[in-house]
Amino acid sequence: MKTTSQSDILTEKINYLKNRQSHELQLLKQQYEITLNNLKPINLIKDSFRDFTSSPELKSNLINGAVGIGTNFLLSKVMFLSPKNPLKNILYNGIRYVANNLTKKKQKVLPQ
Repeated sequence: MKTTSQSDILTEKINYLKNRQSHELQLLKQQYEITLNNLKPINLIKDSFRDFTSSPELKSNLINGAVGIGTNFLLSKVMFLSPKNPLKNILYNGIRYVANNLTKKKQKVLPQ
């Protein structure tokens, strides 16, 4: 059997620690880049918006709001053209009825 000298053991440990230090430095640099990327203002805004819109209650409110805005826009266009026309008045009331029913159905379908 070959005996290893103290200097060989020490050299081996030094090499091991140098490799470990090099590896940990690479990991630290990678984590620094990830952290720097996450702290950019655009990424902070994206993350906040993603968290904000992931709420089921908020999604329901956004959908209902979009349907309401779209319906009001459409109805205002129809009524602005000729508010005294009975045909357009019937169309206005029909669209409003359908939009209200769709909104009510969406509220029942979406989880609260």
